[in-house]
Amino acid sequence: MRRTNRVQRPLSCGPIHPFAHPFANAEEAWLWYVACQRARTDGARVRANLSEKPRPCDPDDIYRAVMALRKAGRLGAHHIRVLGAAIRRDRRPDPRVAEEAKAAHLWQQAMAALGEILTAKGIME
Repeated sequence: MRRTNRVQRPLSCGPIHPFAHPFANAEEAWLWYVACQRARTDGARVRANLSEKPRPCDPDDIYRAVMALRKAGRLGAHHIRVLGAAIRRDRRPDPRVAEEAKAAHLWQQAMAALGEILTAKGIME
């Protein structure tokens, strides 16, 4: 059997669409990723530059950025759980709700770290 080498594609691979709209913040990028994942689950195929508002990356770039932060130790398992819960609920944790206050704090930490990496890659303003 032939063995294939799998090479991870770098973030923001390829030219950026000239009319691409960078994300205003990391939360917007993460929730966009969530919406794209929901569409994929429903059977849609994500293709570059076909949306009304082109983005400077693929949804997978957002995921890879989060996993890079996890691998570097900047995000812990508890941060990843909070981000996953946002996928299930389709919203961020509300700091005004007592049961979600800790999750909201972890969310802010994760968004700050994600924002740094997305800004460096030109995905976020």
